Order: sequence, then C-alpha cells, then structure tokens
Amino acid sequence: MTNIAELDIFYPQLVIESTDRFNRENPHIVKNFLRGFIEGLRYIAIHKDETKKTITRYLKTSDPDILEATYGSFMQVTNYNAVPNLEGIGNAIDEVGQRVPAAAKQNATRVRRPALLERTSARGLLSSHRMIQRFDRKGESMTRRSRSRVDLEKMRMEYEKFRSSVRMGANRGKISFRAVATIVENVHLEGTVRGFRLESDEPEERGGTNLAPAPLSYFLMGAAF
Repeated sequence: MTNIAELDIFYPQLVIESTDRFNRENPHIVKNFLRGFIEGLRYIAIHKDETKKTITRYLKTSDPDILEATYGSFMQVTNYNAVPNLEGIGNAIDEVGQRVPAAAKQNATRVRRPALLERTSARGLLSSHRMIQRFDRKGESMTRRSRSRVDLEKMRMEYEKFRSSVRMGANRGKISFRAVATIVENVHLEGTVRGFRLESDEPEERGGTNLAPAPLSYFLMGAAF
C-alpha cells in the first residue's frame, strides 16, 4: 500500500467551502468559524493523546498502529498557515474535471479566498500561537529547513503540554523541585537534582581545592542556558 502523505503530491485534505454571497452577508460567522477551525488545528498539534482518543471514538478502533498512523498522516498533510495550497487545488480541479466537465473550467486562483483570512483576526490568532508553520511530507516543520539547531515550535508545544498537565494536576497548578547537597570536605560539596550528580568547590585563593566550579559559576551558567 502507498502512504499518500509521503508522496510529493499536494492535494486538499481539509476543505472549507462557502459562497461569495454568504461570505459578504455573514462576515462575523466566517470570522468566528475560521478562528475555531485554526484553534482546532492548534489543539490537535499540541494534544496528541487527546486527539487519539477522539480518533478512537469516530473510527471505532483502538489499534495503536492505526491511531499513530492516522495522527501522523494528519500532521504531515495539514497546512498550518490555514491558506490553501494553489498546487493542491489545481490537482483537485484536474481530478474532478475528469468526471465533471464544468470543474475543469475552474482556476485555482479563483476558487481560493485567502483574503478571508487577511480580513479577520484569524491570522492574528495564528501569529499569537506561532502556528504559521507547515509540515512537509515527512512531518518536519519548515523552520528545520533553515538548519536551525533549535526547534522552537517543538519547545513551545512541549511547554504548553507541561503547563496544561500542571494546571490539571492534583496539586492545582503547584510544582516543587528538590535538590540535596552534602559536604565532601571543607567547601567541596556534592549534590543531586533530578537524578543528576553535581560537584562544587572554590578556587584555592578562597579556601578550596578547585576541583569543580564554584556555586556562583553554576548560577551564571544557569543564566547563560
């Protein structure tokens, strides 16, 4: 079997159809719908487990492979800037045009309405969540193509998931950290935090043996990190 998501072929996956008349007469409905639609895309991208539960309910399956493949495919084909891809629309028109002659006369530029996004605050919503991202056919965000060593979008998503889990946890939004330090000799100390072992010492001119960074050095390094 062929995984369409891995082919270098653009094709509309999430289609929203409307008429020019409806858009003109109901701008607030269009605006609110677009905001909800984009927020839904954001939720799916951030809340993988919750999304899988929804997929389970509607596909009537709990097969982990099917759930993972379905979620992964969606992430690969979804355009997170919410603007339809012209090449994809053209491919759809060509395919439908083989069965419906009237469709073959359409033009991708005519049927796409990006101005609707520009006239609403939907793009502002995207910008505020830093979701103006696209995932290519291999599921890699476009920012990675710039060869950056930091995936800011991944970091943001993980942070928001962590925040959500803390807020919904038994401690009602409170978290605590624990660090333990013991004296090895004089100002040479050994500590543990989150399972990591650290040492600190002072230079000889401050009464130490210079076997490890001083506590202040860790503080400065933390600020640098």
